[in-house]
Amino acid sequence: GNKMKINRKGVQRRFAMLLAIAGLGAVPFANSAHAADPVTVNIAHTKASVNGIILNTVMEQRLDVKNGFKVNPIEVAAAPQILAGFVGGTLDLTSATIDNFIAWQKTKSMTVWREQVSAPFWEIIVRKEFADTNGLKKGSDYKTVMAALAKSNVGVVAKNGAAEYMWLQLVGGSGISYSGTVVPGLLNAATIQAAFIAKSVDAVIAYEPFATLMVQNGSAISPFSIRDGAKGLPAVTRAPGLSLGGPSDWFNKPGNRELAKGIDKAFDEAIAWLKAPRNFAAGVALLQTKTGLDNQTSIATLKQNLNYFSSNGSMNLAAWDRVGK
Repeated sequence: GNKMKINRKGVQRRFAMLLAIAGLGAVPFANSAHAADPVTVNIAHTKASVNGIILNTVMEQRLDVKNGFKVNPIEVAAAPQILAGFVGGTLDLTSATIDNFIAWQKTKSMTVWREQVSAPFWEIIVRKEFADTNGLKKGSDYKTVMAALAKSNVGVVAKNGAAEYMWLQLVGGSGISYSGTVVPGLLNAATIQAAFIAKSVDAVIAYEPFATLMVQNGSAISPFSIRDGAKGLPAVTRAPGLSLGGPSDWFNKPGNRELAKGIDKAFDEAIAWLKAPRNFAAGVALLQTKTGLDNQTSIATLKQNLNYFSSNGSMNLAAWDRVGK
């Protein structure tokens, strides 16, 4: 509605103003200015996710201290926890999807200034037995898959969170009348595996590495890729990836807009480090340590996901406009 449209524009105006003031990417950031004790920044984190490896790298390589701040990672599982942290003042920043920032905007004014992943971080996986029964396989047409799932139970991380939002986007573009049940609580590989064994869900909107892990162990198939914009997917599913931001009142505190430049630079440096071929083995080892994946899966997963990491943080505002309407 109109209120949502106003909120979205407000987020974009603050983003544009921040760029203008900060001059991101235009002015070298002097490390000598940060010889004093670094400022602690409380950043929401999911260390076992593939996207969490960016923040893991910032900390592992001490890129935060180098750029004038100190990360205090706050482990979170879902959007409601993050909003509670913003309201309670225990969180400063988070990486999140556009739908979450729009929803949080209703409670607290939000400012978003960089995308760290250039594509949605969700994939759809279908329980192997359900797929076999319904003739679904890797490469199946999007609308064929959605027709098979019209009465199914679909697992998500949390009600009204990014995974459910993505499922509703898939439904909206497919023309099906969905009469199944959206089941929350599918947070990780263990909960997804348990639901598949119990046959309580037929498909899951899962983030990495859990989607890949379920496919690798034979529990599920991934019929089409949300992230790669598979043929036939509606444009609305080609949403921005994870973006970095937080409450506007954090940015309005003295010195924090300058601090945001250091955070931006640290994220750029972390992604550049991960993408450098000489660091690939170390990146795999870090991912394996944090996620518990085996070596082979860690190699394959990191190789795929490096393609999505945004090395300059620039925001795809056209995608925000399309999805944010």
